[in-house]
Amino acid sequence: MSGRVYRGLLLAFALFAGVISASAEDDTGAYGTFTPYSIFGFGDLYSMGSAYTTSMGGVGIASRNHRYINPMNPAAVTARDSLAFMVDFSLYQGNKYFRQDAGSSNLTSVSNTFNIGDCIISFPIYRSSAMMVGIMPYSNTGYGYNYFETDPKVIADCGNISYAYGGQGAIYQLFAAAGVTFWDRLSIGAEAMYYFGNIVKKRTVSFSEESYRGYSGLDRTNINTFSGKFGLQFFQPVGADWNFGVGATYKLGSPMRGAVTYDGVEGELGSINFADELGAGLSARFRDVLTIEFDYLTSDWAKSGFEKDRFFSVNGLVNSFAGKRSQSFRLGAEYVPDRRDPRYYFRRVSYRAGVYYNDEYFTVGGNKIDAKGLTVGATFPVFNGFNAVTVAIDLGRRGSLKNSMVRETYINFSFAVNLYDRWFYKMQYD
Repeated sequence: MSGRVYRGLLLAFALFAGVISASAEDDTGAYGTFTPYSIFGFGDLYSMGSAYTTSMGGVGIASRNHRYINPMNPAAVTARDSLAFMVDFSLYQGNKYFRQDAGSSNLTSVSNTFNIGDCIISFPIYRSSAMMVGIMPYSNTGYGYNYFETDPKVIADCGNISYAYGGQGAIYQLFAAAGVTFWDRLSIGAEAMYYFGNIVKKRTVSFSEESYRGYSGLDRTNINTFSGKFGLQFFQPVGADWNFGVGATYKLGSPMRGAVTYDGVEGELGSINFADELGAGLSARFRDVLTIEFDYLTSDWAKSGFEKDRFFSVNGLVNSFAGKRSQSFRLGAEYVPDRRDPRYYFRRVSYRAGVYYNDEYFTVGGNKIDAKGLTVGATFPVFNGFNAVTVAIDLGRRGSLKNSMVRETYINFSFAVNLYDRWFYKMQYD
């Protein structure tokens, strides 16, 4: 192998090491997310994929683009140059504004967070088969709130009492996927996934009267679970200009494995399951100019059991929460004026946009939580046009002001480096 091959491998492994190192510090480092909705269940589920798929509303089940890695469907790994080695590495920055109507007053707050989006490498195996290996967040937990005792009898006996709760951590998914294409039309793929990470939850009770001693507790869970995912894509050219595709994915539900401690004492997790997930997508591509895709995903959390477990129960909240079936509708498009334009750089840029609607996987006090948003983004070619930098913006709103709920308005940014290099061919001259 040439020197650039060794440098590329070194870069890829360095990126992976950085991701794993960051995940190990989630309970003491910066928040990966900060939102009251991450109190519930497993926290904020990360489901938008790479910056490439995020910029199109999160679609990707039926997408086949040989220039970018698509982690949404393991069958899509074969949409690539059979001689190329590819790397995708992205960073994520979130900004949120919260509002809650509390009687005659409005409560507001803001948060700013930073996290790693994904780190994926892809390479060919043999002829029409290929593989990708990567890591990305599965969910993030980050919250903090406090309140004061309002019962006059308790205050008269004990003085002012304050309660504070906080949580932090993340679950990551390490995955390896392989796919193969048959008859130049049908691609199938399989993916093995390993969930790992930790979540820490803290609680503190403080008294204004010195005669009463305060209390501080900490619970922690470390998660390690295996699962799998299967995917297929079928694509059919129509005439000389159009190519239509369909895609489907199924992710297996799996029991949660791991350890939990309550105030330093080992405990047991209840019977908790990661839900299965079913996805379907349709795509249409006009030459190398325009791509449009629609995706639908659903996942049934009604029997996951996390709302009955001590660790995943909600500290200090009166409203109950429960798992339910989640749904996601996504529509995205990509437009490239002319990839081969030799004079005007911005005609070679890939412009993308999308919209989505997510119905969350839990209810709070019987109220469903949904999110709707708009995404825009672009990929800017570098050097030979295959290497590129991708920028994505996600603008949306989650929750509502009804029934004392919290409404979350957000604008999130993703920045990715897409590396593409031809490795697996014989040099005519050395």
